[in-house]
Formats: sequence, structure tokens, C-alpha cells
Amino acid sequence: MRSDAAGILSLAVLGLLVMAALAAPLLTPYHYNEGSVTERLLPPFSPGHVLGTDALGRDLLTRIIYGSRVSLLVGAASVLLAGTIGTVIGLLSGYLGGRFDRMVTRIIDAQLSFPFMILALTLAALLGPSLRNVIITLVVSSWVIYARLVRGQVLEEREREYVQAARALGASTARVTFRHLLPNVVPNVIVLASLEVGRMIIAEASISFLGYGIQPPLPSWGKMVAEGKDYLFTAWWISALSGAAIGLTTLCANLAGDWLRDRVGR
Repeated sequence: MRSDAAGILSLAVLGLLVMAALAAPLLTPYHYNEGSVTERLLPPFSPGHVLGTDALGRDLLTRIIYGSRVSLLVGAASVLLAGTIGTVIGLLSGYLGGRFDRMVTRIIDAQLSFPFMILALTLAALLGPSLRNVIITLVVSSWVIYARLVRGQVLEEREREYVQAARALGASTARVTFRHLLPNVVPNVIVLASLEVGRMIIAEASISFLGYGIQPPLPSWGKMVAEGKDYLFTAWWISALSGAAIGLTTLCANLAGDWLRDRVGR
């Protein structure tokens, strides 16, 4: 249990974040876009504002809680969609081989030759700023990681006896691929997906920080850090606490992914 303590604690923290995101309207008396000119830039532990307020007098704790909705939604949705698309393409590429495999391999190699964030920012700028477009951007930028992993494993698995037996019994390509090969690659895909959640959260925060992601009034941790950068010497808590939320969530996601990887490998 001591060796698993970090992973279990990280899962517990992530669970609390998910519950806080779902119960956001019940946890704070304020609306995330409700501001007051007389209460702007209040420091933490001010009366009625535990984490202070921003430049528009909006409660920072409220905006961080509501911002967790965006970060967790983007992280989960982009990983789920990219993982599904990449897994299917990797399965078919590895099993079918031939011209389709060569085409997929060239696409994977070409896309991986571009730095992830540069590709994501370029797509975000082309598609325009919105929550949907951020998710699309991250899916398009990251599906190749899953496809490469699955393809490599399928190339090894397709030569094993159980696959040869299924072929000898007349199983169709779809049955061999999704009934026999898929269950053997899913554990590794789940581990990779758990490790990718933190990266997707940071990517969304980076895109929003630069103005190509989530747009006001919807709160986003990355956008909140950008909004506070002009007040670093007078209201440091705006950027610092928003950045701390990003760091804590990413750290817990990575530790939970490492724990899951170790458990699957045992």
C-alpha cells in the first residue's frame, strides 16, 4: 500500500476535482461571471472571497471551480476521441498491412515530425477559438500516438497462435481484429490515455493562454493565467492560483497514470 500511496492519493484528488466540477453551482454562491467594481483585486482570505477576486471583481475560487469543468472536459474528451480513432486505425494498419499500412505509417511519421504544440496552435488558429475547436485540435494532433502504439503491438500479436487459429477457423478480418486483437491492446491504450490526460490539460491551458482556445466569459485556467499576467506585482494570486490548479491536476493525472502503468505491468 505504501508503494501505491501516491497513485491512490492522486486518484482521490482527481475524484474530488471531478465532483467539484459537477457540483460547481452548489459549492459557491457566485456566478463565474458575476463581478463587482467595489471588490476588484481583493487578496485571498478577504471576507466572502477565500481566494480573492480578479480585475473585474469576480470570485477567483468560483472561476477556478468552473474552470475545472473546461479542463477536465477537454482532457477527457480529447483523450477518449483520439484514443478511439488512433486505436481503430492502428488495429487495421497493423493487421491488414500492405498499401493501407504504408499510407498510415507515412501519415504518422509526417505528423510526428512536427512539434506537438506548434501543430496544435496552428490548427487552433485555423479553426478559430472555441471549446469544440480546442477538442478537435487536440484530437487531430494526438491520435497518431495511439495509432503508432497499437500498430506496433498488433504487428507482434498477429503472428501468435491464437490469431493463426482464428484465421484457420475462418474468422473474418473484423472478428479477428476487434474480437481477438483489440482486448490484448486495450490495457496499453488505457495506460497511455491516462498519461495523456495531463498533457491535454496543459495543451488546452497553453492554447487558451495565447488566445486561441476558450473565450470569455467561460472560465479557463489558461485564460485566467493570461488575465492575471498584467497584475503579477499587485494581484499575484490571479495567475498563481490558476497556475497552481493546472499544476496540481496535471501532477495527479501523471501520478495516477504511472500507478496504473505499474499495476498493468504486474
